[in-house]
Amino acid sequence: MAELFRQEDADYVYDLVKKICVDIGPGCPCSPQEKQRGNIFKHEMQKFADKVEVEPFTCAPKAFIGWFKIGCVLGIISLVFFFLSYYDIYPILFSLIGLIIAIFIFLMMLFEFIFYTEFIDRFYKKKESFNVIGRIIPDEEVKNIIILSGHHDSALQFNWLRYLKYGYYFTEFVLIFSVTTLLIGLTRTFIYNLLGMPKPESLHFFAILMLIFFPMGFIFGVFFAESGKNGGKVPGATDNLASSAMAVRIGQILKSRKLKSESDSNNTKISDHKNSIPKNTEIRIISFGCEEAGTRGSYRYVARHLRELKEKNTMCINFETICTPNITILTTDRNSTLKNSKKVVRKLDNAANIANISHKVEPMPFGGGGTDTLPFSKAGIDAACLFAMKVPSQMIKFYHQPWDDYTILNKEAIGNTMKIALEFLKNEVNLSNRHV
Repeated sequence: MAELFRQEDADYVYDLVKKICVDIGPGCPCSPQEKQRGNIFKHEMQKFADKVEVEPFTCAPKAFIGWFKIGCVLGIISLVFFFLSYYDIYPILFSLIGLIIAIFIFLMMLFEFIFYTEFIDRFYKKKESFNVIGRIIPDEEVKNIIILSGHHDSALQFNWLRYLKYGYYFTEFVLIFSVTTLLIGLTRTFIYNLLGMPKPESLHFFAILMLIFFPMGFIFGVFFAESGKNGGKVPGATDNLASSAMAVRIGQILKSRKLKSESDSNNTKISDHKNSIPKNTEIRIISFGCEEAGTRGSYRYVARHLRELKEKNTMCINFETICTPNITILTTDRNSTLKNSKKVVRKLDNAANIANISHKVEPMPFGGGGTDTLPFSKAGIDAACLFAMKVPSQMIKFYHQPWDDYTILNKEAIGNTMKIALEFLKNEVNLSNRHV
């Protein structure tokens, strides 16, 4: 089905993203601008979908990044208790209090930021966002669901990535090192105090490390990201307006163009666009909200539809940050701690080979964060992600920065991604025809 792709399709994606960037601008999670961006995709879906649904949800958009500031404040308190106990002022009590705080900071980092759970969200103000779903519904009974997705919110600016560029990696190291050193230092201090043992010289070394690194970690953590006022500073053209626009365009293609399928070899005339869609299959084009708040929109969607998604043979292809022609099929998500569907990865790899698209199949690197594939894979629903960004060069250049606007969109990358998805759908059409 890659043959259904035309250059005008990449132009459509470019023009739609440009319109949103110019007319609305950045739209961080739960901002009025995010809602306006979502409504644009709703309007575009209404042009082709049999049914368009807007599903509101609530979440705490500040929690996912907010753990940095909480961690910094708690870190100071924990550090004070460390030095009080280090100089034998209520050593057991104060080292225990400091250790409990340090453990909590470490758990925040682990569960909120690495594992994408809503660990501290209850302490933050809840706000509203929504997902937009365009459904192409078959005439026959729905036995399968194929989801094509992106997200319409944009990220908060990562300040140190913008101003320090490659120095951003140093800030990440300092933050992780500060949390880890504080935890190890307080654990050792508490054990020595509890057992009444003299403190070794190595503990003095930990104290020096904390005095050196924690002030830097405090600054890096407090000022890690912008506030998000007026939608923020990041347009989010590649991350991830282009992906939602690609999904919408594929929906339009499926409703307006006929596929030359295997059955055409017998000169069978195809008179219906629905030959471009696998039999007994509903296509859902989804633009999620609040991906940049820890994939909260896709989490809410999966939770709401979990029974249906499991009862029917569901596959999800998620598009994420498409800005280089060499496409990556991600085998893992959530900082590479969660495996994506081998079946969908294999099908996408096969589709890319047939479409002759330069690509690679590899895991997400640790530190790569998460995508809207995450909630599907976590729930055991077949899903995988198409990703295309040069790391670190393009990441340093514009990722989560004001320069992620429509001017850097790569139409070849857009075309390659759409061709893989269309070829994937063609293969599913051929499979469904064989099973008739």
